[in-house]
Amino acid sequence: ATIRKIIDYDLNIIEQKCDAVIVLWDEYATKGAGTHAEVTAAYRRGIPVYLVAGMPLAQVSGWIMGCATRIFDSFPQLHEFIAAEIAGE
Repeated sequence: ATIRKIIDYDLNIIEQKCDAVIVLWDEYATKGAGTHAEVTAAYRRGIPVYLVAGMPLAQVSGWIMGCATRIFDSFPQLHEFIAAEIAGE
């Protein structure tokens, strides 16, 4: 019952309060299911998913890459993108 509350809470935040989802996709993300579900839920609702690859892209599943709006090599690269978006470039 507790895990269902956590799942509902996470998915409700994505569905009701997120303008975008930023995810670090690394070896730890691949071991669970929550991040997979959250990325998929965001994609399904048309919420941008910005993925920072914490592993070689060849190791990231096609499903996750397909859900990602943009993929970045690092957080500094993501920060530059966001700064440019905010500045209207």
